[in-house]
Amino acid sequence: MAIDTTPPRFDYVGNGTVATYDFPNLKISAGTDLRVTVKNTAGVETQLVFGVDFTVSGLNLTTGGSITLTAGNLTSGYLLTIRYDKTPQQTTDFRNQGGVFLEVIEDKFDEVVRFVQSLRDTVQRSMHLPETEVGTALATVTPTLALRASKFAYWDSAGNLTGVVVVSPGTLTVSAFIETLLDDANAGAARATLGVSAFIDTLLNDADAATARGTLGAAGVTAIETLTNKTLTAPILTSPTVSSGPLTMTSGKIAFPAIQIPSAGANDLDDYEEGTWTPSLGGNTTYIAQEGTYTKIGNFVFIRGRISVNVLGTGAVNNVTGIPFTAAVGRYPLAVSFTAGLATAVVSITGQVQSTLINFYFRTAASTSDTAGTVFGNATEISFAGGYFI
Repeated sequence: MAIDTTPPRFDYVGNGTVATYDFPNLKISAGTDLRVTVKNTAGVETQLVFGVDFTVSGLNLTTGGSITLTAGNLTSGYLLTIRYDKTPQQTTDFRNQGGVFLEVIEDKFDEVVRFVQSLRDTVQRSMHLPETEVGTALATVTPTLALRASKFAYWDSAGNLTGVVVVSPGTLTVSAFIETLLDDANAGAARATLGVSAFIDTLLNDADAATARGTLGAAGVTAIETLTNKTLTAPILTSPTVSSGPLTMTSGKIAFPAIQIPSAGANDLDDYEEGTWTPSLGGNTTYIAQEGTYTKIGNFVFIRGRISVNVLGTGAVNNVTGIPFTAAVGRYPLAVSFTAGLATAVVSITGQVQSTLINFYFRTAASTSDTAGTVFGNATEISFAGGYFI
């Protein structure tokens, strides 16, 4: 029969409902001509035994046959490989002036091709040198059994695998805990394995000095007292008060949480934040520029903004939205530092933060009151700054 270029191996994935698997167009004379391997979902491979773990039908057929698993359907997710693995041997004897059958010769040629294909499949799944490298003994021959026993091997700077570069791991035994640490993908996972986060969380949540000292332990307390040259008394741990100032930071920073944890203390600084915001007139207004920054210290917010209109469209004519925090009840003045292209000619203009808006008020002449009139139009630009409480 003609033999195609496909290696004599067949791979399947179990679905829990099939126990019989084909090996098409592979002629075998015995079930032992096949190597059948199953890999479970944990990655463990098991070589099955003919007559014990599987049976074979379709012997001596050029169309091939099939195997049937003795244990029943292959578990879903399991992998199964059927591979030609007949022991190479020559059992056909041709005699001088004897009868020669072409089919017998072809069968032997077929068998040799299957041997070669099976060998090629094995080689392609084995570690070997790149195509452009010339093989040498130093690069491919492993150290002897005695030299490599209980040791790690590696390639030296010349790319050679020799006995003199085999590294011994020594007598150190790695515990299961350390193995868990070594396979952690990042610093956060390693800290979790070490329990650092849990320890620090416990320390930060301690309600008093005695509890904190217990968490730190005697050695921890001694180490901190040595580093700070201070005795960890109750006041220091429960309320880090500086009895004489100033409190100097020689490096680093004071960091507040991303989400503020408000304090009821009138003299407590419980938040600091810097960021940007986008002033807007709403509607379908288009802009040349929209700029805004803010600094929040506790419950006070200082904002700076600039808005330059291209086409006003359906946008607001005298108020701006988008401030970073809602203001407390009241009106908070903003200074207007620059204007251009106002919709109304004015002699003075100011802004006021009210709730979530900045409203603009102006005077067109000497007057006892400001007016909330039309400020924005096409090509209007205005810059402002000020603060408010939240």
